[in-house]
Order: sequence, then structure tokens, then C-alpha cells
Amino acid sequence: MISKIRYLLIGLAGLLTGAGGLVSLYHLAYGQKIYPHVMVGVVEISNLSIEEAEKELTASLPTELPEISLEFGNQSRPVSLAELGVKYLTKETAETAFLGGRGKGIIKDFQVKWRRWWQPESLALKFNLNQE
Repeated sequence: MISKIRYLLIGLAGLLTGAGGLVSLYHLAYGQKIYPHVMVGVVEISNLSIEEAEKELTASLPTELPEISLEFGNQSRPVSLAELGVKYLTKETAETAFLGGRGKGIIKDFQVKWRRWWQPESLALKFNLNQE
């Protein structure tokens, strides 16, 4: 009877050690990278560093800013995004993607990582407007 309990405890200790090792390897692999299953719009930035994600996002942007149509009731007016002073914030977007699953406490971080593993997350590209 004692030897069965002993083997059970040894097996449980081995299982916990193995699980801890897997978690450590996961964090080591993604120490400087964005966790899996993260997109900005249609651009996949998983497994990239912040700098690589910034380059990928910048490369995916249009060379010229498009026009949008502002509608007020039954009036419509085309407005150029360049006139509005729109500036895409690719570095800030990449940093936000990198911070997902980090720095919010062990439980919240685990929840984010778990949710992203099973359901990919799509983030919006950050931008700002000329405030003048």
C-alpha cells in the first residue's frame, strides 16, 4: 500500500515538474515576441518582436491616405485623411499587441493567453489626428 502511494506521489511530482517546464519553455520562447494568434486587421503579427511587427504593419499600409465620406443627415462630403492629419501609430500598436498577456497579474495574463490560443485576437491599428 505504501509503495503505491509513493509511486503516485512520484508520478504527481513528475507531472507538476513537466508542466512547470512547459510553461517555462513557452515564456522563454515568447520572451521578446508577440504571443500567438494576434492580428492587426488582416496582418498577422504573431511570433514577431515589436520592431518586426512595426515593420510588417508599416509595409501593409497604403502609400497614400484614402478619402472617406462624412455624412450629416442627407449631406455627404468627401474628406481626405491626409487633410485631417491622420498618422498611423504602428509602433504603439505593436507594443499593445506585445503587452497582451503580460503585466496584468498571473490570472489575467493566463486568461488572455488561453483565450488567444483558442480564439485569435484582431486588434485595431492605432492612429491619431492632427489636433491643431
